[in-house]
Amino acid sequence: MGNFTHSFQNLLLAFLLSSSALFAQDFLAVPDTFCIELGSTFEAHVLSNDLLNGGPIESFTVQGGGSGCVRIVANGSIQINPNATGDCCGDHFLEYRINECEGEGCVATVLVQIKCPKPACDLVDLDDLPPGGQDPVGEGHSPGCLPACENSTAIYYLDFQTGYTYDWAATNGTVQYDPAPPAEVSVSWGPLGPAALFLYRTDPNGNVDTLEYCIELTPSPVASFTADALTCLDQSTQFYDNSTGAAGWYWEFGDGATSTLPNPHHAYTTPGTYTVTLTVTSAGGTNPDGSAACCCGDTFEQQITVDPRPGPNIYCISTLCEGDTTIYYTDAEPCLNYTWTVLDADGAVVSASPIGSGDSVAVVWGAGPYGTVSLAVSGCSQPYCPTPTTVLVPIISATSDISGPTEVCRGETATYTLPKWPGVDYQWTVTGGTIQGEGTGHVVSITWD
Repeated sequence: MGNFTHSFQNLLLAFLLSSSALFAQDFLAVPDTFCIELGSTFEAHVLSNDLLNGGPIESFTVQGGGSGCVRIVANGSIQINPNATGDCCGDHFLEYRINECEGEGCVATVLVQIKCPKPACDLVDLDDLPPGGQDPVGEGHSPGCLPACENSTAIYYLDFQTGYTYDWAATNGTVQYDPAPPAEVSVSWGPLGPAALFLYRTDPNGNVDTLEYCIELTPSPVASFTADALTCLDQSTQFYDNSTGAAGWYWEFGDGATSTLPNPHHAYTTPGTYTVTLTVTSAGGTNPDGSAACCCGDTFEQQITVDPRPGPNIYCISTLCEGDTTIYYTDAEPCLNYTWTVLDADGAVVSASPIGSGDSVAVVWGAGPYGTVSLAVSGCSQPYCPTPTTVLVPIISATSDISGPTEVCRGETATYTLPKWPGVDYQWTVTGGTIQGEGTGHVVSITWD
């Protein structure tokens, strides 16, 4: 373990535009939901379906939500960060208010769902490797060996050369040709232990070129998560990852939405029963360009039932630093009882001070990597779902432990990780070694001198 110190600066963005006085009966701010694929072209305007005396609304203030991934800009358009990565996949809630407005209908919530493709970890391009087929990085595995997953199937391929024949063989694995083209092979690897892949490539003149690839079989991760089996309509549901050996996460919530966060939240807009699937992958080897070369995977499923009644919303959820004070509030209809429960990552109670009628609460956060805020209401003027609303609050500790090997050999490459906090940029520095790839995520690979 090592210590990593860091700082995080919160950015609050608001647009204030002039407007004449408005009244609740004159307009309606309509909630919106948008779903897009990461990297695709996207255009949307949050004010396009809002009304003001039969005409469009032009004056508003962004008052909540947003991140480094998505925001509402001054003209009311939704803007996706052009440099958004897989960390942005999932649900993003934004909120705006019609200026100089009083009463109901002034505020609308915008849900932007960013979807990412499911990871494919079983394809290995052998042309990316240097002559001789050796892994140029090693990624903490045996020097010169390609990592592969125990008891799994992987596909290896090269560019096909006309007139050549390709014969493949493997130790501690079974080679399957069909229906692959000649320069591609599928290998079903066995349990942990020594393994190798052999290619005998014969040119049109009968000359045989033998390529041997050392294979190191690595343990596969085990997927697991917990979530409330009963959740509320249009209410953020928190999912907690309990997987072991995972470095990547891919959630499918059963309604078409996805996320790549380790502990995401998701809101269902239609009552019913959904099957939630979590696919986890381990940290694998590294290609010459710094991208992942191999990762092992596992999946876990759980059913979620969505109650037709809504739950109380909790607002002002964002990534915080240790020691920050934040006020959370709900817009639930006037209720007789507001029960707030605030816990740290170990399940210990965090002191919370109710404000006013109890529809708000002030919290001073301790160390991370996260905490939870829950709210249950009763005696309200409208029926609410009986399941408490629970949201996860990412917390960056003043000092965090870096996970990874503390004893390495010269020339060896090792992987180091920090907790994955959404919306946070990571800047790694190292002495006595070289960072592989960009080194801007929560996982970094270092080759030691």
